[in-house]
Amino acid sequence: MDDWFLLKLEQPNHGEVWEPGFEAGRCLVHTQLRVFQRLRLRPPGFQPRFYHKLYPLPVETWPLVTQASLHGGLCSLEINLKIRFQATLRYVENNPESLPNVNNYIRSQMETLIVDAVEGEIIDLQDGHWLGTGLTDAEMRIATAINETLAIHHIQCRTHCQLKPRFKDLQGEEKEGFVYQEAYLKILQRQLEFEQSSQRELRRRHEEKLKQELEQFRLSLDNACQKQSEQALHEKNQLQAQYEYNAQQQKLEAKLHQQKLIHQTRLEEMELERKIIRARKRREVELKLQSEKAAHLKALQDSERQIQKELSESRLQAQRERVQMRDKEIDGYEKLLNDIRHEAAGKLRDKDQVIASLEAQLEEIRALQQNSTALATAEPPVNYSWLDRLAHLTGRLLFFYRNRG
Repeated sequence: MDDWFLLKLEQPNHGEVWEPGFEAGRCLVHTQLRVFQRLRLRPPGFQPRFYHKLYPLPVETWPLVTQASLHGGLCSLEINLKIRFQATLRYVENNPESLPNVNNYIRSQMETLIVDAVEGEIIDLQDGHWLGTGLTDAEMRIATAINETLAIHHIQCRTHCQLKPRFKDLQGEEKEGFVYQEAYLKILQRQLEFEQSSQRELRRRHEEKLKQELEQFRLSLDNACQKQSEQALHEKNQLQAQYEYNAQQQKLEAKLHQQKLIHQTRLEEMELERKIIRARKRREVELKLQSEKAAHLKALQDSERQIQKELSESRLQAQRERVQMRDKEIDGYEKLLNDIRHEAAGKLRDKDQVIASLEAQLEEIRALQQNSTALATAEPPVNYSWLDRLAHLTGRLLFFYRNRG
């Protein structure tokens, strides 16, 4: 570190950029064991013990503002300094009282030296040469002087300096007998040159702006013309493509229409063929059904005639049987009546028993009359008047026995 400071001091070069060589995380290790004390930089991977104490040395920014006056108060300078600094091990060894607040100690001790270095450089500006060349060189010299001043005391730093001049406007009485008339005239001349250069710069900027606007207008016209030509070409291509598409579409539609007509004709032919086939099949089915219906009707008629024939024969047989049964019943009833008469005439019987027998006989005859009425509605008519006569005779007998003394 000391060799670096010596090299900086032995080979000053205002044209170079000052490199301070800051280190992030720089820290001092203070070792104390009873009467033994030692200061050193913290090595990498250091693990502190109970007899160690750490003092960080951070990089800090120190803003400092001071004032200076030139040419008898005609010009006042505002000097803005921004000093970024970091203490070294040698500085702390030379100034052990700076611990633990090293940076605050540096500010308090070095501020006077920094202001003195600035004033030493400001004296060179009294001749007024800076009015023609500017203050850039002076700012660099002041920054270098501060860097060297701090480097001598083993403080790494980088300084940025900015000088802001302010000029006083003299009145008529003040101009007479003013000691620094030459500097004042230079200031006026500089102001005039500055105004002229400002006007030239304004004209130049105005002309450049006009040129830029004209160039932009020309470019916009070119772009507009190019866009119009591209748009016209695009529209032409679109129209051509649309025309080709329409022509192709018309051809396709005509072809589709023709195919549709052919297909429709074919469908109609197929439909007509299907109708003819269905009509033929329907005619065949109708003929078959008619023949089957005629055969079935004939079979039904034959079976009906056979059934009617059998039914007539069965009715005739039933009628014969009923006639036979009637004759038998008539005979039986006549015999019964004769028996009753003989019995009534020849024997002395109980009157009540005869009446009960006649009533029962009359009930049977009436039941036969009801049955004969039902058979007359379902079968061919048969003469049942004999039942009426029998019922009349039975009733007369019943009346006779009821009215006997």
